[in-house]
Amino acid sequence: MAEHSHKEGHENAHTEHEAHPHKESGRVQQKARHTAEHQDKAAHGGDAPKAEALERSNAGPHATTPQNQKQRQDNMAGYSVRGAVFSGIVVSAKAPKTVTVQRILTKYIRKYERYKKTKSKVKAHNPEQINAREGDTVMIGETRKLSKTKNFVVMEIIKKAGQ
Repeated sequence: MAEHSHKEGHENAHTEHEAHPHKESGRVQQKARHTAEHQDKAAHGGDAPKAEALERSNAGPHATTPQNQKQRQDNMAGYSVRGAVFSGIVVSAKAPKTVTVQRILTKYIRKYERYKKTKSKVKAHNPEQINAREGDTVMIGETRKLSKTKNFVVMEIIKKAGQ
């Protein structure tokens, strides 16, 4: 009798499952619902506002504004400029395709209520199209690492040495 009741219980389990064939597991239903929503969005252009919002939310110090876009397009060297963009004076142009640019920074010292001048030297790639020389005031922009010490590129000459 124990075997008989076990078989009956087992048969009942099959009949219950067969009685509700339209019921699927929660995971399968979730996947089907997600796929349907995705297809609906694609059909009605639901993702377009999201992409626009992402573009607008990308506003920061390095965001692509029309001014920055022009600066980056003006870079004739063909390197993507990202990050810091500043000007300085070329102090050395002896190495091939490389210049050393010095910029003067002023830092306020609160204790003494005075300003301190500091100098910073940066090596930058000097493209043949630009060909900056010693004494030139140049605009340089940060780019990918070009060598052990170079990760800037000369974008334009602001003022020639003799002028």
